[in-house]
Amino acid sequence: MPSPFPGMDPYIEAPEVWSDFHGRLASEISARLNQKLRPRYVARMTPYVTYEVPLRLYTVEIHAVENMELVTAIEILSPVNKRRGHDAYVDYLRKRRDLLRSSVHLMEIDLLRAGERPPLEKPVPPAPYYVTLSRANLRPKVDVWAIQLADSLPRLPVPLREPDPDSVLDLQASLLAVYEQGGYDMLIDYRQPPPPPKLSDMEMEWIGELLKAENLRK
Repeated sequence: MPSPFPGMDPYIEAPEVWSDFHGRLASEISARLNQKLRPRYVARMTPYVTYEVPLRLYTVEIHAVENMELVTAIEILSPVNKRRGHDAYVDYLRKRRDLLRSSVHLMEIDLLRAGERPPLEKPVPPAPYYVTLSRANLRPKVDVWAIQLADSLPRLPVPLREPDPDSVLDLQASLLAVYEQGGYDMLIDYRQPPPPPKLSDMEMEWIGELLKAENLRK
């Protein structure tokens, strides 16, 4: 069964679903990019492990095949990356700082409503989800996609080395593929409210009507 939501499914933020989703999304993004990047680049899943709560997370890294130089890092934020006081929060901010001081392009995909977002120089429009892109040659300028609950996820430009043009990542298509691969329709109880943080009354009403239309709630 496909996801009932036109964009990000807020129920995926539940802890029992998220860790599986994170790994599958990194794998799907890597596979989709490799269809377009060869033969000059390769996308690789680079794992890192948090030990305070044992959890394997992944960065999607794009390397130039010629010398395996890291060109672009795609970070899919996880709850521990946004939880102040957690070791993974501190480690991620340190890693992020090092990337932003380097010649590597950095894309951050934040599909989590909860937690503290990584800092940006300027305020961004309020939204539950964000994607940011910091191109190494344009810093400190950052491109921001502020994604509302009812929005489809965007098609994203993935920068490479000059003069090569950007590749394109269809984030919504990646999400839909992962939702079906993970069988999340069998794991999620849509009769219950989404996991915290609490949504507004208007958002909850929209979710209720959507799920009723899909016969997932009475």
